[in-house]
Amino acid sequence: PTERCNVHGDGLGVSGAGTWKLDRKKDVATLRVEPFAALPARARRELVAEGEALLRFAEPDAGSFEVRVGT
Repeated sequence: PTERCNVHGDGLGVSGAGTWKLDRKKDVATLRVEPFAALPARARRELVAEGEALLRFAEPDAGSFEVRVGT
């Protein structure tokens, strides 16, 4: 899947968080998150942890998982 989806910030302590896109190239699953504004450090860490869990669920046979957060 490569469609863009919304990130909701309620659980991260931010509002209207941003968009995300999941990509798979060969053995690498990547989640790219583009927040609408800068995220507090705690929210960024939580987003990365949730992103890794999403990647492991969506692409269980990938060899590696990367979460990239912009801004």
